[in-house]
Parts: sequence; C-alpha cells; structure tokens
Amino acid sequence: MKQKFAYLILALSLCGAMLTSCGQDDESLMQQEEKIIAYLTKQSLDYTIEGGTYKVVLAEGDQSRRAERGDSLSFNYAGMIFDSDPSGLFTTSWEWLVDTSTGLNTEYWSFEPARVRLGDGTIIKGIENALNNCCEGDSLQLFIPSPLGYGEEEVGNVSKNTALMFLVKVESIY
Repeated sequence: MKQKFAYLILALSLCGAMLTSCGQDDESLMQQEEKIIAYLTKQSLDYTIEGGTYKVVLAEGDQSRRAERGDSLSFNYAGMIFDSDPSGLFTTSWEWLVDTSTGLNTEYWSFEPARVRLGDGTIIKGIENALNNCCEGDSLQLFIPSPLGYGEEEVGNVSKNTALMFLVKVESIY
C-alpha cells in the first residue's frame, strides 16, 4: 500500500512539474504577444492577425489576385529578433542591409528572393500564415511569436523561444 501511495505522489509531482513548465511557456508566449501589441500600438500601426502572426501591410501591391495554399511565391525578406523593438538582423535576401562590420556570418546567405509553395512547410509557420491571402507587390511587416517561428530550436543567432520580426516584399505569385 505504501508503495502505491509513493507512486501516486511521484506521479502527481511529475504532473505538477509539467503543468508548471507549461504555465511558464504560456506566460512567456503571453509576454511576447503583449510586447508585440505594445510596439504596434506605440507605432500606431494597423494590423491584422493571420493564424497568430501579427501582420502590418506597409504597401499594397496588385490586388487583382490573392495567394492561396498551393500557389508558389517569391519574396524578399529581412528577419530580426524582436523583444520590445526589432533588432539583431539574423537573415535577409537584401545584401544592401548587411553591415559587414558587425561580424554577422553571411557565408550561407544567397541574397536572392525566397521561393516557396504555400502549404509545403518549407518556411516558418508565421511567414506562411501571413503570405496566405497576400498580393503580388505587397510589402509586409510581420511579428511572429516564437511557436510560429523557431520555437524550441536555436537557429544561428536566434535563441529558442524568441519572437521574430520580418519585413517581406512579395515579388511574384505563380
């Protein structure tokens, strides 16, 4: 009987630890979203939320056709770490944005527009959410909470559980 009780106590404490860590993750996500909303409000930016991605349309392109799942797109981009303000460029297709004096390793950067097919899972979910329903020529500013970015992964200069900000210019939908 004592052994069963000990197992029950162990199981309950493990469940409690898992619930506590989940709560911390939820709290971290809530803090990221609060910071994003505070920034958008401070900058007086109009935004929509597309599948959890905060999307600001900086300039509209040709509104005659909207991208949808299965369409292929090419787009230029710049990705930055977002805490309370965008900072820390970690990837871009625009070579002119790179300050070589910062020591940023660009060895594997192609400096060419990304080419993707919506729905194939080759880009982070936050960007894919925002590209769905966009138009050729749209310029977008995207704020991406960590679960829709790299989540628990560390990628280059991006730590795990980091919110991101991307500037995106849709070049073509085909």
